[in-house]
Amino acid sequence: MIPCFLPVFNRKNKLHFKVERKHSYIYNDCIVPAKDAKPKWFKDQPLMVEDGMNSKLSHPPQVHTSLANELTIAGCPAVRDYYETGYVVKAWCDILITKNDFGEIIVQTPNKDLNPFEFLPVDKLIPNDTTHKFKNPIIRLVSFIEMTTSKGISLLQLSCLDGYPGITIFEGIVPADVYPVELKVPFVFTEDFEEVFIPYGTPLLRLIPMKREVFHREVEEVDYLETSTVSKCPFFKLGKYLTKLGWTYSRNLYK
Repeated sequence: MIPCFLPVFNRKNKLHFKVERKHSYIYNDCIVPAKDAKPKWFKDQPLMVEDGMNSKLSHPPQVHTSLANELTIAGCPAVRDYYETGYVVKAWCDILITKNDFGEIIVQTPNKDLNPFEFLPVDKLIPNDTTHKFKNPIIRLVSFIEMTTSKGISLLQLSCLDGYPGITIFEGIVPADVYPVELKVPFVFTEDFEEVFIPYGTPLLRLIPMKREVFHREVEEVDYLETSTVSKCPFFKLGKYLTKLGWTYSRNLYK
């Protein structure tokens, strides 16, 4: 069985969060539809290359290809759909991570009642011969939030492109329709550090509901792929027009 990574279109599909009342602000402020968590640089970027932008966006001076009327990264349909898909989990409090004189990691938050961390030894979870050489233990943030989904819906957990630099978020898929899943954010520092401050509201994790369906792989051999004709396709031109209007395939799918 191969999971489908397409958005779920059925309006009856539910992603249900259960949270203790004393921690309800975590859900209200820090788990939001992705479309409401777009970074400022993305929202400020024009969808189309404007006059005077060529010098900033073009390659070396010897390349004189005009970029007029071309889409910027904010206008790219794939990137726009990425920023419209799923839900973003943000840091629900300020997090200060330091090391003491013995090299032990210390995590501090403004609210000691939260104490939202677990430490996992890397050497017991990841083989020593792996290509990822992590020197620090895995830190797992505990959110006090329980997630369930409608039947047949799993949750794809991804790192955020605009997340905190220098850390690796462990990604995965959980069948939240089979059993309730506590929302946790496991990560590890990829470089040595002395002090790291992750401010409240920093994007940490992206949750994407996906429907589990069976897919059959098909391979077709052709002599030539006419990829160069894609830009001449009427639908491609229509897509650029719709992009100017801010339309995406994932628009308004996640409430």
